[in-house]
Amino acid sequence: VTARKRILLQGKRAAILGGHLFATEEISAKTVGSSGGGSETILEVGLDPQLKQRMTYIADTKNALAKELEENSLNIQTLENMRKVRRVLPPEKDEQFRMLQMRRQEIENETAQLEEEFVDIQSRLRELKIIGKVSVAGTVHAGAKIFVRDVKDEIRTDIKSVTFFYENGFVRRGKYEAPDTNI
Repeated sequence: VTARKRILLQGKRAAILGGHLFATEEISAKTVGSSGGGSETILEVGLDPQLKQRMTYIADTKNALAKELEENSLNIQTLENMRKVRRVLPPEKDEQFRMLQMRRQEIENETAQLEEEFVDIQSRLRELKIIGKVSVAGTVHAGAKIFVRDVKDEIRTDIKSVTFFYENGFVRRGKYEAPDTNI
C-alpha cells in the first residue's frame, strides 16, 4: 500500500498483518504484524513514496549500466589489441569498434544524468519537513520492521501502545499518540 499522506486504520479490527506499506506522514493501526510471525510486515514513513521508488529505479539502472560499460570496455580493449597486432582492423570490426565507442559515450552520459537526478532527489528528501510517525494503539508483534526516514527499527519483542518517530538519526519509541483525524 502506498499513500502520499497517511494510512489510518480505525475500528475493532484495524490490523496490518503483513505486507509493505509506505506513507509520507503517518501510519496508524491497532495491531501491526502477526503473533505467529506469518508474513513479513514492513512500514515506511517520512519519505515521499514516489521519490523513494524513483531512487530505487535509478540505482538499479545505474548498476545495469555499470555492468554494460564494463563489458563494453573489455570489447573495446580487445579490438584495440587486435588493431595493434594487425595494424588495420577488418571493415566489420572497425564498424563494431566505432559502435562500441559511441555506446560507451551514451552510457557515460546516461549515468551522469541519472547520478544528477539521484543527488537531486536525495536533497529533496532531506529537505522534507514531514518526519513521519507510526502509531500503534494495540500491539506491534516481533518481526515487524519500521522505517522512519530510512532508519530501521526491527521489532524483537512484542510492544504495546507505542509511537515510533525519528529523532537525532534514530528511530525512537514513545508513548502512543492517537492520529489527528480532523485533517
